[in-house]
Amino acid sequence: MSETRVDSVDYELTRENYEDGVRWISDPEQKEEITQTILTDLPDWFGVPESTKHYIEESKKMPFFSYYKNGRHVGFIVLKETSKYTAEVFVMGVLKEYHRHRIGHKLFERFIQYAYNKGYEYVQVKTVDEGHYEEYDRTRLFYERIGFRKLECFPTLWDEWNPCLIMIQSVKAAMALQNTIPMNDNSSSENQSIELITQRLRLVCHTLEDMSILKDSIWKYEDKLGLRHNAETDSGDEMANDFYYAYLYHQEHYPNEDLLWLRTWNFILSDENIRIGGACFKGEPNEEGMVEVGYGIDEQYQNKGYATEGIKALVDWAKKQKNVLYVMTEIEKDNIASIKVAEKIGMVKYKETDENYYFKK
Repeated sequence: MSETRVDSVDYELTRENYEDGVRWISDPEQKEEITQTILTDLPDWFGVPESTKHYIEESKKMPFFSYYKNGRHVGFIVLKETSKYTAEVFVMGVLKEYHRHRIGHKLFERFIQYAYNKGYEYVQVKTVDEGHYEEYDRTRLFYERIGFRKLECFPTLWDEWNPCLIMIQSVKAAMALQNTIPMNDNSSSENQSIELITQRLRLVCHTLEDMSILKDSIWKYEDKLGLRHNAETDSGDEMANDFYYAYLYHQEHYPNEDLLWLRTWNFILSDENIRIGGACFKGEPNEEGMVEVGYGIDEQYQNKGYATEGIKALVDWAKKQKNVLYVMTEIEKDNIASIKVAEKIGMVKYKETDENYYFKK
């Protein structure tokens, strides 16, 4: 490690705290109990007794974080130093019933914060290479979603039935993913990833690939992002379908247009890891520097303040983009809930017709 930073999080992690969330575990016996309980619940991943015993014994000696929820430890992650520059995710697990609740993401966020504060430059993880076991393919996709990339596969490091894939990422890059939102990146690349974080929501801007998947299958899109399904039956998303083909048309016929404004957004409820609504802009800024936004929240999640929280973040983001002076929205006069949302986030009514009000900020 080239430098050691003041570990400002250590005190917070070691304080006695009975609220749900990530905890620092220092007691070896407690580490053993947590590891034993959770790995036993995951036989598809930890079904070899000798290997499981090794994880349990070695984890007692290493930095250890658990996730505490509903009165018990439901997940954990362990850090192993492999060199003075590199930390490894030695072992990680989450109880099956808590899969797709973003607990793995939250554990890894704290893992990265710890690695950064200790001065590590890289993190790595070992898993089984793709195409051998379905459960390990899901694990590899999870690691890719949190920023890991393939480094090299060692076909016989473990054995011929379990080729070892090593994945790595930069600690600084991982910290940037956690703490830096590209608020002023005006690139309209269809692969540019944008995510806004609020107190309760994640606002995810779809890439062109996302819209291509979503227009045909909501479930496949949710699986790609590791989300829980929000519908009992699968179908395509009509808004994603419309914007996907509009994007392709404008890409071909209007090459100088900023296509960022033709990408749709999802509102994801962080605690439940589920889609609850969405939004879209209706083209790039006009000559007056104005963009129009539309949005909607699923009925069962309405009247909880999610629309206000999400649209405020989206409007604030839009106003920091190039050539944007105002954000406006068109609301039917009998849509009282949407009118209240507009007013709460500081929009003012500037025009009306027989049927609609027009608000801007």
